[in-house]
Amino acid sequence: MVLVFAIVKSQSYGWGSPRTIGLLAVGVVLLVGFLALERRSPAPLMPLSIFRRRSLAAADLTLLLTAAAVFATFFFISLYLQQILGYRPLRAGVAFLPFSAGIAIGATVARRLVPRIGVRVVPMIGLALATAGMIVLTQLPVDGRYLSNVLPGVLPLGLGLGLTFVPITLAGTSEVGGEDAGLASGLLNTAQQVGGSIGLAVLATLATSRTNNLLHGAVTPGSIPAARVSGFHVAFVAAAVILGVAWTVAALQLRARRARDPKPVEVSTGLAARAIGCAQCAPVAVASTSVRSFNRPADDHAPARHR
Repeated sequence: MVLVFAIVKSQSYGWGSPRTIGLLAVGVVLLVGFLALERRSPAPLMPLSIFRRRSLAAADLTLLLTAAAVFATFFFISLYLQQILGYRPLRAGVAFLPFSAGIAIGATVARRLVPRIGVRVVPMIGLALATAGMIVLTQLPVDGRYLSNVLPGVLPLGLGLGLTFVPITLAGTSEVGGEDAGLASGLLNTAQQVGGSIGLAVLATLATSRTNNLLHGAVTPGSIPAARVSGFHVAFVAAAVILGVAWTVAALQLRARRARDPKPVEVSTGLAARAIGCAQCAPVAVASTSVRSFNRPADDHAPARHR
């Protein structure tokens, strides 16, 4: 968080400011200190050895880069709709509904494609679509329209994200044992949140710098919207580059392993109940449970067979 704060403050004080450099240095020292403590601790909170699993490390990095590009895009599209097209906040929110629908459709399609072509190819398709949508957004004009300028970029971006999130989650959690399942899930969530925070800070800094540079000279009523849109263009170009890097990581590092149907596993009644109550935290799918297993006493830990 110190690193993110330093990047945000660079907009006000500049990258060469002693305050910005000091905050960046503090952030780096804290990060290095945390990694050193984790490496020496007999019971680390985050065992660094987990990153030796190539699919997990690649999935975390891909999700971090994707979130860095997309979270900032939400921000800039909202500004474009309200500051340039004159949308009210409610109307701008409704304008994002096709984006949400695209994610839902893409995720549904990904569930069918992953068992057929694997967790490597599907995110490559999704990230390619998302990058294409981002490139369309780099051409937003000052006098643009939602249907002809914004929607053609938002739709492929949403579809691409839906196609990406499902296989990336599978790749990041499929190669870990039960004892590391919670850590793997937490790393994915952390990569998404940290990536989004850093991406917004960096891209907002780039966009603001571009806009401020254009407004140094004579300012006219028409130059302000043009400067803002130019700043948005810089942010969208940088986001497209980040998505391209995420595509490269997915193409080179994710293992081309096909998804398989879950095999029956032996789990206790208590573990089955926890899996049902927290499906996101437990990588155990329980589709049916015998009446006998639920009628057992609470302290009975005899294994029950589930599919």
